[in-house]
Amino acid sequence: MICRIVVIWLLVMTMVNPIGYGNEGFANHHLVRVNDIDPTILVDLRYASTNNFTGQRIYACNVCLLKPETAVRLVAANQEFAKNGYRIKIWDAYRPLAVQKLFWDLVQDENFVAPPSRGSRHNRGGAVDVTLVDTNGRELNMPSAFDDFSARAFRNSPEMTAVARQNVEYLTRVMEQHGFCSIDSEWWHFEDREAVNFPLLDIDMESFAVPDVLARLSRDQCQALVIREKQSGEVLARAVAWEKTPTGWQMAMGETDAVIGKNGFADLGEKQEGDGKSPRGIFALETAFGYASAAATAMPYRQTTAEDYWVDDVASPDYNRWVHRSQPPTGSFERMKPDNHLYEFGLVVEYNTRPVAPGKGSAIFVHVWRKPGWGTAGCVAFSREDMLRLLAWLDPMKRPVIVMGL
Repeated sequence: MICRIVVIWLLVMTMVNPIGYGNEGFANHHLVRVNDIDPTILVDLRYASTNNFTGQRIYACNVCLLKPETAVRLVAANQEFAKNGYRIKIWDAYRPLAVQKLFWDLVQDENFVAPPSRGSRHNRGGAVDVTLVDTNGRELNMPSAFDDFSARAFRNSPEMTAVARQNVEYLTRVMEQHGFCSIDSEWWHFEDREAVNFPLLDIDMESFAVPDVLARLSRDQCQALVIREKQSGEVLARAVAWEKTPTGWQMAMGETDAVIGKNGFADLGEKQEGDGKSPRGIFALETAFGYASAAATAMPYRQTTAEDYWVDDVASPDYNRWVHRSQPPTGSFERMKPDNHLYEFGLVVEYNTRPVAPGKGSAIFVHVWRKPGWGTAGCVAFSREDMLRLLAWLDPMKRPVIVMGL
């Protein structure tokens, strides 16, 4: 059992903290998708449907998220249940704090809903609401339905049948053996014993759902950096790194902050030189660059010097091209080694490069941001730390792309 748990933990930490990324991962608040670790766990998030006490769809997607250490414990419990022909079915796991506020407005009873001022273990990614199903997916007889806000939900309910008591005691015993604790008022609720130490989180669950746009990629395009604005017209963006595996697309690095053009994204196909907007579309990432002679990346890397320029003069035959020459080009250009930190590390976004259309925009890079919240001239920018992690993740053999604004 110990060996199995160690293997699970190494798998989870590879997803949260891929090799070479340091201890912080890709600023993803260290949440993982449970089905990426154990696809045999059945996920039926009730709040991603109308089948819940509100009668409304609360979550935008059926994506089950947990802290990695909690996920490891849950997978170990599921493997224990599997020995007897059962598996876990999850009704709720990580819950954004904004949803907790909504629930508290509807049910101000601390037996069933924690006040948002204190937060729930769900808001920390350290709690699950679960039941058991048999090999045919049928739920075992339990004391009550999920979210039954009555005495029937209590573990000491006198209305409980002998079969339901036997089943809930079995569920509880195995969950507690694997690091969870229960509460009296909800038989389905289990908390990681360490969850009290986890921070409260209010993260958009939808950013963990596989974007539909990835279906457009060719079979050999196996890495995708997806950039989406947080709100229309804003410079603040969300970035998520995805990697294709034999079982489908999996999140390689979770959501982190980025910035885009100071005027947001251009409409599809409408990017113009000097408009301060980032282009929308899917573009290859083929070349890394930076001030140092080398960087910790598998990507083809080019050191920039004072004699490297990117031409943005629409009248030049070298428009939207990197040139190296002893004297600056005539007309408008951008220095690839400016007197600041912005291009200390970067990636060329292959936008408007094959072929080049004069005036449709030039010098689109992924680079280090000036500071958080500051828009760019049209590029995508990250913190220096996240830029380094991105470079370490990228693999040219997987034909990486950046998906911008789709």
